[in-house]
Amino acid sequence: MKLIVDKNKAGLTSKEFYEYLKTPVPSTTFTQEEADEIRKTLEDAHKELGGLGISATQLGIKKRACYIKFGDEELFLVNPVIKEKSKDGFLFYEGCLSIPRTLDKPVKTIRACKVIIDTDNLGELTFEINPEGDKAGEQVSKETMMTVIVQHEIDHLDGLTIKDRVYN
Repeated sequence: MKLIVDKNKAGLTSKEFYEYLKTPVPSTTFTQEEADEIRKTLEDAHKELGGLGISATQLGIKKRACYIKFGDEELFLVNPVIKEKSKDGFLFYEGCLSIPRTLDKPVKTIRACKVIIDTDNLGELTFEINPEGDKAGEQVSKETMMTVIVQHEIDHLDGLTIKDRVYN
């Protein structure tokens, strides 16, 4: 299983990174067998590589699907699209498996406080931060984490990375 990363051994941005992570993936039709196979591939990759989520594009698969696991929350999303997002945003420090240096040194990003997504397999889902559940310097609520992770993984499918969301 190969993870697509931003830099090659020479320290240059890899062609694969542009091909898979900087190019939007259109919605595609999945058979149930294909969906099951991609879900298993993403679950296996998540177990092997860690992280909180993984998109098919990070593994060199040009399909619009991602897998998220945070705590007891687990989602497999087929053809997810953000159909609505709040104008309000919040700052969050993120890392990305495909940009390994950010795992040790997360980057400050800006994310929407609320997103409504549409998927082929789960229908419409809403994610919204929980400021009351977030304690500065202590913990981030499950709701806030899921709001960030969903946007992060869908970004991969839209040809965006956390580099595109950096807040200066």
